[in-house]
Amino acid sequence: RLRGGEQLSLAAAKGKYAEVLIPVEALVASNPSVNARRLWGTDVYTGDSDVVAVLQHTGYYRPPAEEPSSDLSSVQCLLKVEPVCPKGYAPSERFGIKSRSWGVNEGSLSISVVAARAVTSAGAYVDLEPKHLFSLPNTSPTYVPASETRAVATRASVQSATKQKLATEVAVMYNLCNEPWRKYHMHVMVDRGLSPSQWTSSRLLRETLYLESSNTRYELSASVVATSSGEGQVADANGGSNPGAPEQLYRFARCEPMLLAEMRATGVPLPATDVRVVEDGLRWEELRWAPNGVSVRGKNLHILRCSFLSNKQARPAAN
Repeated sequence: RLRGGEQLSLAAAKGKYAEVLIPVEALVASNPSVNARRLWGTDVYTGDSDVVAVLQHTGYYRPPAEEPSSDLSSVQCLLKVEPVCPKGYAPSERFGIKSRSWGVNEGSLSISVVAARAVTSAGAYVDLEPKHLFSLPNTSPTYVPASETRAVATRASVQSATKQKLATEVAVMYNLCNEPWRKYHMHVMVDRGLSPSQWTSSRLLRETLYLESSNTRYELSASVVATSSGEGQVADANGGSNPGAPEQLYRFARCEPMLLAEMRATGVPLPATDVRVVEDGLRWEELRWAPNGVSVRGKNLHILRCSFLSNKQARPAAN
């Protein structure tokens, strides 16, 4: 059993477990080891990685900028001590902290988090659960009016930007067909206002959303749903509800990369013969948008680019 801040001596614990007790004064973002990013690896870390930084990187605990709650006394962390990773330690960025890379040092050891729990000032224990990259704290509802997030340029901000020579973020990328698309960002998916016709879910009744990862293209489109009378019907494109119509559903599918002109000739959304359905009958709430991608019924996808295309019927074949 060790206290936070002590150098871990893990040689005798190889293949076993070590319990670390982290005092409350170390559980802050101003912890020098957290600020210095003394953290090497992803999921499995070098034995000299800071435990508080490891807990933040794995999503168990995020150090506050100021002092923790007065109800918090300490955090107990159970670590598994393992041999050195044969492939080294890969870096990654998670939950506001970026780990470093490291090679293979023969004779060194690795650590990974098994469990963690907070100890309150009253002596009670609260189990800490690791948060996933697509869990609630890292997603946002699309129902966010754009006016609330609009940046206002003032004379002071312009002068400051000029002095610092800030580089403008690139908002356009080239897709898998080498055509310009928009870089994926959360603000692309947020609702544009309070009216139902300005919701992103309603926008998909008039347009189809295409998303791309590094090597795959996806299509998100509104589905035709059955009314209570059994007839196929799509909800009102202005966001209104049709009498007797159930909740609007959506289709998420994979499709082959195609040039824009070819897509318009084929039809938007693409016909069923040109897509491979991943999930059908989706409710809008089953799509969870995150800063680095989307979760579709629990399936997490990393997204780089996106584009909205107006729905268009396929061109009739020439005689």
